[in-house]
Amino acid sequence: MALDFELDVAPEDDFEKIDAGGKVVPGLYFCTCTDAIEVDEKAQIHLEFTIAAGPFKGKKQTYYLPNPAAIFDSDKRTKAEHRFKMLASRVGIVTKEMIERRKADPTYRISLSWINAIGKPCWVEVTRQVSTRQDGTVSDFTGISYGGVWPPGHAELPKKFKEWNVKPGPDQAGGAASNAGPTGTSGAPPAAATPPANKYAGII
Repeated sequence: MALDFELDVAPEDDFEKIDAGGKVVPGLYFCTCTDAIEVDEKAQIHLEFTIAAGPFKGKKQTYYLPNPAAIFDSDKRTKAEHRFKMLASRVGIVTKEMIERRKADPTYRISLSWINAIGKPCWVEVTRQVSTRQDGTVSDFTGISYGGVWPPGHAELPKKFKEWNVKPGPDQAGGAASNAGPTGTSGAPPAAATPPANKYAGII
């Protein structure tokens, strides 16, 4: 009968993934940054993170980063600059040493490329979010939270581990991680990508 069927379950499937329709549910995930793209028409930098473990391993999440250079309102541009710097720090392309050197020597220029974030391990927080479209309709979706990217060992992570009931693996930098998603499955991140030519550079 047409109402009868056989359920095909792939080796990587589990109930939580099936129940979520394949979409990543809110949680804290160990990831690798796998791409950095400049989207001119939206005046944004898109940072792509690939989940390294758990039922959503291989799924991608994108952080949409406004480009301060394309914002003319001074208050909005200042906010975007803070966000730009925060993400550069969180993905490991800006260090405390760079900032201290710049403060001591104003002639020192911190030239960066988002491409250098590719291959960096990090923890990413996916939350449920709501936005209002121009026509007034409301969109309910999941995505990376405003400050929801942290390098392994970041001071904020213990609080986040507790909040999301995550037990990190013994070697966070190497990638062994017990992921929140719903099951806490451990795994290693994909191999680090080889950064291409420095195309998306910026100066802090």
